Amino acid sequence: MGAQPLPSPPGPPVTLAIEEHERRLIYELRAIPPSPLRDRVVHLIHDLLAFAAEPACHQVQADGVPCPTALNSCDTCRRALDVLEAMRDRIHES
Repeated sequence: MGAQPLPSPPGPPVTLAIEEHERRLIYELRAIPPSPLRDRVVHLIHDLLAFAAEPACHQVQADGVPCPTALNSCDTCRRALDVLEAMRDRIHES
């Protein structure tokens, strides 16, 4: 499965101030040589950020309505947080 290009926001380039941790993230992404690995990392980060921005569970709850927030303590949100923590642990171990 090949990586698809990420969409760009419409309109002219925008100048904005960024925090130091954001700057480091950009530099670290740019330091990865162009490769399929880099493409996958960029897409994974994009998907992770999209999930973090709108983490609501789209599964129907007991009352028949999708969960509107990740603030609830449900199995789906807990599993997502557990996966992120496990990924972090494995990266630190290597």
